[in-house]
Amino acid sequence: MTIDTIDIDIRSPLWEEVKSVDEWEGFFSRVLKLVMASVAWPSMDHHGTPRLVMMAQPEISLSLIEDEEMQTINKKFRNKDKPTNVLAFPSGFLHMGCHHDAVPPRHHEPAVGGCGDPENGSPRRCAPRDDATLSETLAFFAGLSQNTCLGDIVLSFETIKRESLEQNKSLTDHITHMFVHGVLHLLGFDHIEERDRIEMEEEEIQILESLGVKNPYVS
Repeated sequence: MTIDTIDIDIRSPLWEEVKSVDEWEGFFSRVLKLVMASVAWPSMDHHGTPRLVMMAQPEISLSLIEDEEMQTINKKFRNKDKPTNVLAFPSGFLHMGCHHDAVPPRHHEPAVGGCGDPENGSPRRCAPRDDATLSETLAFFAGLSQNTCLGDIVLSFETIKRESLEQNKSLTDHITHMFVHGVLHLLGFDHIEERDRIEMEEEEIQILESLGVKNPYVS
């Protein structure tokens, strides 16, 4: 699977104090391509549920914001009146929404625009029915258009920077981890159950190692 459509919206000048717009675009594009190349296809969870099969040219929207906006989004979609590090909003996919600590309720629209239906503002349906058989699921994905919305990721600068200092990590490494974490959620990974958490963390560790980032779960 290849992905070459990533829409990056820098909504806070704090991000540009670290890298220029072009540098951030190159940075996240490189990480994203490595993530997509690293995850096995087709991927299923331990229940046998397909996470994702190949799409020809999926789209992803990435918004780089600060804590004030993140707090607003987090309150709206998770009823938590505080900022957080990363939120991921798959477009109608199997696991709707992500925070590094919890997953919000399913079946809401993406938090930030970029992958919705431009005509009515609603997210495109990027998942088959919940009760679809495996053959129906594969047929659904086989019929997707060339430009299929994978979802939205939102990263908040101040929270990620604060965590990097508290955890004695480089800022770039922690940003990389949070972005990888968000992308995996768009692909259907989650950490609600212990078995799923272990699987997702192992995937993260392997991907981050290939990027030269040490295991983030070891202090």
